[in-house]
Amino acid sequence: MHDYHFNNLLPSFKGFFSQVSFLHDHNTRTTSRNTYYIDHTRTNYGRSSLRFQGPKAWNSIEEKFKTLKDQLLRRKLQKV
Repeated sequence: MHDYHFNNLLPSFKGFFSQVSFLHDHNTRTTSRNTYYIDHTRTNYGRSSLRFQGPKAWNSIEEKFKTLKDQLLRRKLQKV
């Protein structure tokens, strides 16, 4: 998700996830942060998919960590 957020993935992943701020124009708590929309699923298979687990993990990270470089973010998250 970090690489996706900073456009470090292959072009085939472009548009794979949607930021909440792009879904609507009005300001909310989730649009002010760098959060991604979590697809609604009805099955356990859907809940284990990358489209569900990726944004869920990214949204759970504190805002101060989201701007760190990749290696530093990994170190910080391993300590937590």
